Amino acid sequence: MGEGDVELVRRIYGFDWVGVGSRRAGFGELSGLVSAGLQSRLSPELGERGRLSRMPLSGEFGHVWTIEDGRAAGVSAFRDRESARREAGLP
Repeated sequence: MGEGDVELVRRIYGFDWVGVGSRRAGFGELSGLVSAGLQSRLSPELGERGRLSRMPLSGEFGHVWTIEDGRAAGVSAFRDRESARREAGLP
């Protein structure tokens, strides 16, 4: 991942996610940073928690980002960092 890709992901994480009603709305506001067909998925272990319940996610988790043409094209969330690294093909 190049430095430009790293900065892109930092900008996405720096977005005010609490201030939007849903992930879809948040990615809509970030349309200049993400591709129109952004694929976002959670691993089954994470469930669908947090947004509606406002309960904080606890424990470690990891994300794998796909960057295409300078925009985020996909993100997958995993229960732990090791699972995310395996998915990304990293040691």
